[in-house]
Amino acid sequence: AASSRRCTSRVPPETRTRARTMRKKGSSTTTRPAHVHTNAPSAPTGGGGGGGDEITETTVGALPLWDVTAAPPKWAPPTSLRTKAGAKAVLEDARVAATIECARAGYLEKLRKMLNRLATQKGAGAPPPQAFERWRFAAKHAEDAPSSIDPVIPNGASGGAAADALVDDLTRAGVSSSSAKAIASAVAEAAGRYARLVRRTAARLAAVDHPWTQESSRGGGDDSGDDSDSSDDDDDDDDDDTAGDDTAGEKRRGGLVRVAVGFRARSVEMRSSRGKHFAVLSRRAYGKLAAMYRRSAPASDPGLPAPTEGAVSGYKHDEDSADDSDDDDDSDDDDDEKRARFDDEESALVNAAAHVVDALNDDASNEPRSYVAFHARLFALLLRYKSIHGYGFQASVGPEVFDHLRRTVGVQVECFASPLNAFHGRYHSAFPDVDAAFGSCGDFFAHADKIRRGSFQVNPPFVSDVMSDAYDAMATALNAADEVDAPLTFVVFVPGWTEVSAWGKLTESTHLTNSFVVAASDHGYLDGAAHQRKNAYRTSVYDTGVFVLQSRRAVGTNAGKTVAAEGGKRFERATRSALGHARRRASRAEDRQKSREKDRELRRAEKARRTAEMREKRSEGKKGKKRRGDGDDDAAGDDAAGDGDGAAGDGKRRKGEKKKESKAAKARRKRREAAGWTKGRNGAGKRRAPKPDSD
Repeated sequence: AASSRRCTSRVPPETRTRARTMRKKGSSTTTRPAHVHTNAPSAPTGGGGGGGDEITETTVGALPLWDVTAAPPKWAPPTSLRTKAGAKAVLEDARVAATIECARAGYLEKLRKMLNRLATQKGAGAPPPQAFERWRFAAKHAEDAPSSIDPVIPNGASGGAAADALVDDLTRAGVSSSSAKAIASAVAEAAGRYARLVRRTAARLAAVDHPWTQESSRGGGDDSGDDSDSSDDDDDDDDDDTAGDDTAGEKRRGGLVRVAVGFRARSVEMRSSRGKHFAVLSRRAYGKLAAMYRRSAPASDPGLPAPTEGAVSGYKHDEDSADDSDDDDDSDDDDDEKRARFDDEESALVNAAAHVVDALNDDASNEPRSYVAFHARLFALLLRYKSIHGYGFQASVGPEVFDHLRRTVGVQVECFASPLNAFHGRYHSAFPDVDAAFGSCGDFFAHADKIRRGSFQVNPPFVSDVMSDAYDAMATALNAADEVDAPLTFVVFVPGWTEVSAWGKLTESTHLTNSFVVAASDHGYLDGAAHQRKNAYRTSVYDTGVFVLQSRRAVGTNAGKTVAAEGGKRFERATRSALGHARRRASRAEDRQKSREKDRELRRAEKARRTAEMREKRSEGKKGKKRRGDGDDDAAGDDAAGDGDGAAGDGKRRKGEKKKESKAAKARRKRREAAGWTKGRNGAGKRRAPKPDSD
């Protein structure tokens, strides 16, 4: 996020020496400028630190993974759909939203491939990792509302901090400065063209009244962006090829995308009817999002029916049986997650949807409108966060921390979240057009000036400009709360990067009441892709700074007294303990993975040993058989030599000559003759020889 010159000038000499040594290896992943870290020491007890407010392992098992069904507090901001701007951003037809999202995902992939191809052609040893994601995020953050064309794709404005950061990434990967600037300009220009094309296609589809029939979801051709995703040729990104995309998109008149849903024992799979777009999430995440959708569905959607009591018990029985029958190594989820509460309403919604989908018998035309709309909204949401590759920006502090903050300082709203990782039912997110149907309150920066009271958790994306702007928004809200004498609290989590401007603003804030740094080795985070992963937790690679900002009125409340108790050490111990659970869960998941890999290696070695033994026995058997055959041939040769037949002594028979009888065959023949048996006609069967006369 920071420029190369500014960051390098403040790093210690030993850090610069290490960076130069790593740069000699030629890896584009190791030539980024190192952040100036806090390098906090690890706690002796592994992050717990002792204290009466620590969360024990027994308590962790009873905690919910989320609590989106709880009633929001009175001071919570309204959902985005309750505002005029938020309702306008959501497309009325959910199927149109899913279709446009498929097109947008295709164009994002084309832009990403274009950047990688141009960077490689201009001398980069490898495409800069995450360079496109950082550029897209910074470019959209720098746009103001009037100039924004698309909620995801930048408007094509060249220059600015986003372009400078992209140029820095490219030059560190080995591209010359002039070529890096040309690449940044070309990518920005293509992004603006794609953004206008998506807006034009969305307007065209939204202007048509699409009937709710099977035929309305069929089309003769692909939509304006699906072909770009299915054709993975890098040549699609050439200027000559993309110059005609605007007209090509207008010529296509494909129908709406239909979403196919499949329920598995532990997951739910979703696939578009065109474009090869695919998304997957766990059954628990499906139930969570279904419950959120029931409370915040747009007025244009039919909405999901209320779950029945029988569906709850039915689902629990199915889930338990699935867990009991799945005993392979890949299904040993964390025991804490197995004990975590799965809300009855959420489980009933999953069970009801599974029964509806299973009853279709591959005839999607009979799917109820309520589920067609919900699955279209859900697919658009999943594809949005998948296409931006933003799971790294969506990690959260975990349910233990949220529960701790709710009990101590009353936090019940998140300022930077998404429907996929939100713990509370009220949260701010970056994409109201797809998140509003699941209870989003809209962009935090657009609503921060209206906040006057309450308690909020702030965990912004680890981008320098975003963290700095987040502090400015919080400072504005705190000053406004002081003017009206209202209690307002922000609990902030940011990485321990002391060179970024946000760190200095937080440490020097006049509203700061408590702060401390948690070592990277003592904590972890809930992964941004936890909705589709078995191992939901990940270890932290940076120290985390925790800051509590409060208004004057909030300092005198119970929340303020809790934060300041024992000089702030009590709150610090409890927060460290809550953050440490994610680290321990991630470590246990890594240990389980290593154990599974070790068991697989042992099984492979045992299988290889058995195979080698079987081959050796088979080889010995063949050798023995060959030795016995050689002995019979030698005996036959001796008999032939004794008869004086020189021609047969060489082991070859003349034409028409009978095969020489071996010793064993001769002995068997004599035994049969002595017993009175003889061969039948043509060698078929045996019959008893007639008895001789008494004379």
